[in-house]
Amino acid sequence: SARATVADGERRVTVLHVRIVGLPEAAGSDNPAAVAATLRDFHAAMGRIVVGLGGTVGRTEGDAFEAYFGAPLPGEDDARKACLCAVRMQSAARKLGVRSPAMRIGIASGTCLAGDLGIPGIPSYTVLGAARDAAVILSSACERFGAATLAAGPVWEEGGKELLARMLDRIPLPTHESPVRCFELVAELEGADLATIEAIRVFNEGLARLEGDDRMKAGELFRHVLELLPGDGPAGIYAARCRAGS
Repeated sequence: SARATVADGERRVTVLHVRIVGLPEAAGSDNPAAVAATLRDFHAAMGRIVVGLGGTVGRTEGDAFEAYFGAPLPGEDDARKACLCAVRMQSAARKLGVRSPAMRIGIASGTCLAGDLGIPGIPSYTVLGAARDAAVILSSACERFGAATLAAGPVWEEGGKELLARMLDRIPLPTHESPVRCFELVAELEGADLATIEAIRVFNEGLARLEGDDRMKAGELFRHVLELLPGDGPAGIYAARCRAGS
């Protein structure tokens, strides 16, 4: 018989919401079986990283899935593990090959209701709450910024400072009353190439100049980032913003 929905109760959790984009192209075919096989392999590779860092793979919906740190069991350094998980998943995705799908990841922390909250009789551990909603918003905002992984500022403060990261805009999130600074988590510092490290330093200086209303200098700095990292999404977007004067 179908069992009732079971909730573990409210707990603080760090949520990764992951969207997989470009899946049909990655599979190299419009054959649904090929897409399903690529998706299965991709989920398996990402799941190993989540579990290896002590996280839980939660809600899975085709080309989107979630991971939780701090639920069902409370842990230590959940924000740090979640941030590390995100950059390692992005690195693993790149190593799968040029035909692999790309990911857009949002990371947020807060109090959520956690438990088996799906359809009765079908086990499905998940979380519900503002932190989960914020992670969804951040994964969608990746497209706007040309970014791969966006973490809410408090998550970066708590667990992402040891990573290579850059500041981006403040955006409204349901976890906070005021717009929250978001950060793109780029890579682990160990192993990052010097051009990327320098580009992120220059980008952060450029954003500080832009927010100080020095658009001319900011534009120069963003263009320099594009020389260091041709095709860089955020630098291209912010350089265009400087040219537009908006």
